Order: sequence, then C-alpha cells, then structure tokens
Amino acid sequence: MIGYKGFDRNFQCRGFQYEVGKTFTFDGKIKVCKRGFHFQTDPVSVLNFYPPIGSRFALVEATGNIDEYFWTPSVKCTDKLTIIKELSLEELILKDDGILSLQRIVNPVRANVLPYSNAFTDVTESVSFSCGRHSIAVAGGSRSVAIVTADNSIAVATGWGSIAKGTLGCWLVLAEWNNEGIADVQVLNVDGVKIKPDTFYALKDGKPVEVSPYD
Repeated sequence: MIGYKGFDRNFQCRGFQYEVGKTFTFDGKIKVCKRGFHFQTDPVSVLNFYPPIGSRFALVEATGNIDEYFWTPSVKCTDKLTIIKELSLEELILKDDGILSLQRIVNPVRANVLPYSNAFTDVTESVSFSCGRHSIAVAGGSRSVAIVTADNSIAVATGWGSIAKGTLGCWLVLAEWNNEGIADVQVLNVDGVKIKPDTFYALKDGKPVEVSPYD
C-alpha cells in the first residue's frame, strides 16, 4: 500500500530515525496511534500531524500487516514500511496517488490550479497554494506558507512567522511582526536577481531573507 508520511526536520518521527531507501520492520503487535510505523493514504492529511514549516515528508510503501481506525481510514499503521523518496511540500499537496487535484479544500490546505483563482487560509500552520496563472495565494495564519507557481501571480504571507515563494515574474507580499503586531509590509517582485524564483522568503529587520521551510 502506497502512502505518505511526515517527519521532523531531522527525518525522525516520535524519536525514531528514518532514512530514504530503507525498509523498517516493527517487531510485535501493531496498534494504530500506539505501536508500529504510521502513515497516511491522504497526502494533505499529513499536515494535520506535521506542519508545513519545520517538517519533512516522504512517499512510503507498507508491505506488512496494516491496522487502522474505521472512522479515520486515512491513518494507517504497519509493521513493515519502506521510505521510497522524500517529497517537497508542493509534491505532497499536489500528488494524490499520481493524480493532480483541481482543488483541495482541506484544513489546513487550500490549493488551486485554475487560472484567476484565489486560495486563502487564516489558521495556524496552514498552506495556501495556487498554480493557476494570475492567481493569489494568501496565508494569514501564524507559521503558514503561501506558494504561487504560475505567471503574474501573488503570494501573500501576512501571518506571524509565515513565508512565501513564487516563480519568476510573480510577486511576494511579506509582513514582519513585533510585539505589538505587524511592523512592516513589503511587496517584492520575483525578478531572479534580488528575489530568487522558487525560494522561500520572510521579512526580517526590514529586509527580505531566504528561509527554509525546515527551519
């Protein structure tokens, strides 16, 4: 069974160290949410357990016994799990068993691929993602992510600790916070010189700086 799994920045889950390309075996009886190697069949649902900032993700395959809750069927547990490959945040959102979803409206994700579309989130640790041209992605919650990947689109990251990125020619709207609230807002063009394409940015001390979603 193919699935998806989240990890911390060190590629660990609950203190257990995983590695891409390896198969891990659990010795003993498995029980979902208690014992065994856990994963999910719905990629977006992984973000309910591992937030977009500070986490890593992977495509996995369970080849052993499997346990699950009947009321949360996307959550699985197995005694034999292979880490196939690491996935970027965008790959996790857009890949659903190889099928590109036209629209994902699942907390904590809003994703659109249609032109002239908008995606908006205002909850903590959420993702707003648009890959249709002339679109807008707004992340208003704390430690959230805004991503745009098509011509003349805008990624807006106004939540505390939020980050944004876009492809060449897109625009980023970044906010910096202090103890009293938003202290500064800047609009930046992804020109390939001062602001690099496909690179996450945040506003710090009044300047745009490159950041990693794993930090």
